[in-house]
Amino acid sequence: MRKVKTRWSVLLPDNSTAKVKLGDEVSVGQILIEEKIVKEVVFNSKMPVGEMKGQTIKEGEVIFQTGGIFSKKVISPVSGTIMRIDEFNNIYVAIGGDDLKVIKSPLKAKVATIDNEKIELEYRAYEYDGVGLTDGKVWASKGIKKVSNLIDLTASDSGKVILVESIANDVLIKAEVIGVAGVIVIGGGSSQVKSKLPIIRLEADDEEFILRELNVERSIMLNAGNGRLLLVI
Repeated sequence: MRKVKTRWSVLLPDNSTAKVKLGDEVSVGQILIEEKIVKEVVFNSKMPVGEMKGQTIKEGEVIFQTGGIFSKKVISPVSGTIMRIDEFNNIYVAIGGDDLKVIKSPLKAKVATIDNEKIELEYRAYEYDGVGLTDGKVWASKGIKKVSNLIDLTASDSGKVILVESIANDVLIKAEVIGVAGVIVIGGGSSQVKSKLPIIRLEADDEEFILRELNVERSIMLNAGNGRLLLVI
């Protein structure tokens, strides 16, 4: 175990806005990004309509009309903004944008970098190196609970990381069902584990330090893919 200063990056999706600024101290659950929920609809104009990218259109509106006696019209079936028109005269329209999706911070940290592509949060943590028994990674903020057998797991453990001394399939199955965030195995443990949960094995020497963290509500990054456990200070 060692103390480290590290960063966590959050990508800024299209149609999103950062709700923090450089140097801000953010807390667990604070909104970092608001993203407009936009749906893309496609319809065919049956004729070339020229450059219309970025144009706002309304349902039922005539968006293009040819000249002459036998004039032809293109009427929009939807309201939205034209994003592009391809070589087959398909018109791609973005609709919606009134509903918002928010991305919240899973930890207490400082905004170290912010640009058009990402936000980077800087924080300090206790870092443990282990062996990943599955893939995947997860943020958790409801603490670590030691589990010795099946009866120790309850619905209130949803979102927690559990600590076990050995892998038991019935415990893993129940942990998945109730929504446990991840699993730490101390000491021995099979290298062949079938589970959707991120699972990491730590050395027995780490047990004393991990036991001090039982039921402490701090942010935890469990990255089974690279065998890394971070307890945010």
